[in-house]
Amino acid sequence: MMIAAACKKDKDKAAIDIAGFELKDAAGNDFGRYGPIDNDWTFNNTLSDRELALFDFTSTDVNLDNTVEATISGNRIFAYPNPCAYNQYYHVSASDQVLMKVVVVNNKLDVLAKKALKVKGAINFVMDYYSDSLLFPNKSSLRMYYSFSAQNKPNYKAGYGDLKICRVNGPMNVNTCFP
Repeated sequence: MMIAAACKKDKDKAAIDIAGFELKDAAGNDFGRYGPIDNDWTFNNTLSDRELALFDFTSTDVNLDNTVEATISGNRIFAYPNPCAYNQYYHVSASDQVLMKVVVVNNKLDVLAKKALKVKGAINFVMDYYSDSLLFPNKSSLRMYYSFSAQNKPNYKAGYGDLKICRVNGPMNVNTCFP
């Protein structure tokens, strides 16, 4: 009985700590941060095998054909706004064609959304999944993992960024988004 109770406690624990947020307005301008300083939206994170396994999905739209190990400009992803209500936009620039995968998870590493796209040059894309309030409840803290892969070089660059869902009536006040 004690073993079963101990296993349940371990299962209920969060797999990751989602705590530090870069705050950006709808135009992508910085307006501070909430929580500890970390390496969000860069490639300065070390991902565990469990985190890297999140990228083990195939897409019917894109594959590794004609991809190379491209340089990612600025060595980071730009995500805005954060907090976001229903959509979040991302800017990335790659020197050549590369496969980018993104996966949005909760603190237990449950996959909530995923996307694969080929990137070459400067692009903007949107994750417009966040309007599902059952899957993405108001004031939820989430993490987006991202990976860049090329033929024979899976996940040669990877990282993550924390995002906050915040839906408020009237003008957004960041203080109402965080506990």
